[in-house]
Amino acid sequence: MMQRLLVILMCGCLCFGVSCKMPLDERSEVQNLQSKISTLEQQLQDHEVKQKSLEIQLQDLQLKVDGIRDLALKNSQHLVRSAAGSAEKKRKVKSSAVTPAKKTVAGGKSRTLPADKAMMTYQQAFGYYKNGNFEKSIDLFHAFIRAYPKHEMVSNARYWLGEDYYSLSEFAQAITEFKRILADYPKSKKVSGSLLKVGMSYQAIGFDGKARGFYQQLVEQFPDSNSAAIARDKLKEL
Repeated sequence: MMQRLLVILMCGCLCFGVSCKMPLDERSEVQNLQSKISTLEQQLQDHEVKQKSLEIQLQDLQLKVDGIRDLALKNSQHLVRSAAGSAEKKRKVKSSAVTPAKKTVAGGKSRTLPADKAMMTYQQAFGYYKNGNFEKSIDLFHAFIRAYPKHEMVSNARYWLGEDYYSLSEFAQAITEFKRILADYPKSKKVSGSLLKVGMSYQAIGFDGKARGFYQQLVEQFPDSNSAAIARDKLKEL
């Protein structure tokens, strides 16, 4: 025990002796360096605080930008609908000619013609789309949807309506039609194509952030689809 105490005392003396032997100039320089280190550490902490503050401000600005873009899109849709108002009324008048005819049966009641009439209207509308007569195609697809709202081809009709509007550069209306498929027909085979066309419509009017979101959703949900392959190329453009 005594030996251990002696060793400790000797070590303490040696340490004290070394520190005492350090020249005053060197001790002063060490203190200056320590002071500089403390100052730099404080500056670093201040910088981190400022960086966090800037990140918060950036997030707030991004939210404001998104809000302005959404408002701009809403106004764009309103203008498109207003400009197309008179044209839509004309379409309704024209399309009334293809409303399914009624057949009088016993008892004075009426019933619609067989389902092949519905498919004839659908095929006719699609034919106009293929031939580039988008206005006429829109008329007939709207007539088909009004006449046969429960038909199994309604989701397809909605999709081709969106394609008609997209071909006419009426992007706000195209987005509306494609989004209706996503909301009302989530199991439709046209979902992947609708995601792609919503993204392309947003990109066409300068909403790259929203376009990116729909492209990424498409790639995640339908990675092996042809639409996803196109979306990957589109993402490289953004």
